[in-house]
Amino acid sequence: MSKPPPMLSNNRHGEKFYQLMSDSDPRLRVYAYRWDRHNRRRVAPAIYNGGPDPRLLELLREKHNGGEFNLIVRRGEVMELSEMVTVVPSPRKQPEAFDSYKREFGWESP
Repeated sequence: MSKPPPMLSNNRHGEKFYQLMSDSDPRLRVYAYRWDRHNRRRVAPAIYNGGPDPRLLELLREKHNGGEFNLIVRRGEVMELSEMVTVVPSPRKQPEAFDSYKREFGWESP
């Protein structure tokens, strides 16, 4: 099987994302949009709009079958982070979604 795409574009953004998800500042808002990679744009409306949640990536995996997402974190009027994230569906819990994901990204079977 070929290597899956990285979950976050780089370690620095990943570290900042996890720090923000643990931040208790009430001004922080997180928006998660599904990403349409063929048209290179986010799909509105946001599928998550709320405060920071350390389980956000699990939520995207379990409730939305993984995929590509544009995550935006704002602190009041200031954008703290805008990141493209790839969340792979669980092969054990979501075998159909995982198989669809493998076909979408051209992964080969072992």
